[in-house]
Amino acid sequence: MTDRGFDAGNEALHPRRVRQGGATASLHLLALTVGRAEQDGAVAWYEKNGIDYKIQEFAWIGWRGVFTADRDGNAVELVAHDADAATMAP
Repeated sequence: MTDRGFDAGNEALHPRRVRQGGATASLHLLALTVGRAEQDGAVAWYEKNGIDYKIQEFAWIGWRGVFTADRDGNAVELVAHDADAATMAP
């Protein structure tokens, strides 16, 4: 643990890891389902730490995705469902 939360990119935790990011990696997107409160907390943490992110609403199904990138350039999405926000597609 660090004061910023769990540091999954800590080289000491993964000493044999080969860095392959972006187009050369086999992993391109890691999507995690979280609660809306956890998602809002992550956005606040991104803001506090100057981390770039993008929010995309999927209103027709009631989902919101918060996208950022890890140190290797892979997309990381925190997705939360809000059934009350779902609308019917036109």
